[in-house]
Amino acid sequence: MIIKSFLMVFFTCADNCVILIPMKFLIFIKKYISYITLLSLFIFIIGCKATPTPTPPTPTPEKVDIIQTIGKWKTIERVKTQLLEIYYNRSSDSNEDYAQYGVIDLKSSYFRLNYGPQSLWGTSVCIFPPFWKKEGTTATYYQGCPITYAINKSTNPNQTEQLVLDLTGTNQGIYISGWLTINPPEGNSIMAKIYILVQNTNNITIDFENHPNEAFKPVFISSMRINDQNWDANFAFAGSQKYTIPASGLFINPPVSATIFGVEGGTSDWQKQNGNLPCISIKIELNKQMNITGFVTSSNNPNDDNVGFWAATSKFSSSWEYTITATDVAFTPIIVENTPALLTQPSTIIKTSSVTTLSQQKQQQTAQQEKIDLPSW
Repeated sequence: MIIKSFLMVFFTCADNCVILIPMKFLIFIKKYISYITLLSLFIFIIGCKATPTPTPPTPTPEKVDIIQTIGKWKTIERVKTQLLEIYYNRSSDSNEDYAQYGVIDLKSSYFRLNYGPQSLWGTSVCIFPPFWKKEGTTATYYQGCPITYAINKSTNPNQTEQLVLDLTGTNQGIYISGWLTINPPEGNSIMAKIYILVQNTNNITIDFENHPNEAFKPVFISSMRINDQNWDANFAFAGSQKYTIPASGLFINPPVSATIFGVEGGTSDWQKQNGNLPCISIKIELNKQMNITGFVTSSNNPNDDNVGFWAATSKFSSSWEYTITATDVAFTPIIVENTPALLTQPSTIIKTSSVTTLSQQKQQQTAQQEKIDLPSW
């Protein structure tokens, strides 16, 4: 009995340590506990290393939208989508009646305006200039770049009328700065003014030789026209003329020199299927003459912005300014300066020729690179 009392059972754990348990203790436990329970008990007791309790990961703070209010204006920066939404309080008293009138894609500098809830989004403007950068024997096209902003609260002491945004950005060594001023909406119309300063800090070469009338585009607007039934842009206009927009290829070729250009909006089948509201017309008024031309990439998708329409210069420009007007008005041809005889002439519609020369085909191939994907705003 004495010997039995001191018989020990040897157990070896995973770390080669030995545990000694009296035999009598085992016989006692066996009478009252099932084998499964006994096994579970042993596993619990003889564990040489206690499993540490895992530390729960620290939750990542959710990004919060940035809301700023100045006078009757309010901006909301959607940090997830990097869109800056622009609102205006339409109430004439102390109540709040905010409606959205603008949006900037901070990833690309694309800017859209509308004249309020009674209109649909449509044509957009690329605030920072697209360009062809010469790189050795080839050239690369750059369109759209990230933009940073700050609300300028010192420009308007009353903080009730215009909204002024200071803008900065860099694209391939070109430093861009300026400001965007948005006036309060008036009826079915709203106007913004953009002033841009450009510094070629890296002395890059713009390829004017191989890309005439598209090498440097101080103002570039983007729109959609699939066919006669689905469009955001019904017609284009430049100077004193209206132009039809073709299904594909160049239009207004050769370019015309003008200070005014844009696209007419309205209501197509596409708008009828999406709120049955008219799409905006956009008018650009430049502070100096530029060459106006455009290109259409063939598409069957109304969500594509397949129409590019721009003002180009024949050399690098360091500064320019222009106004953007978004309205429901179908523009009549604008009279070019110093042509008073046109005042008595009726509106003219110029059909864009479907005939394409070899040089135009080459331009079309390079211009295909201009299309970029825009967010669905």
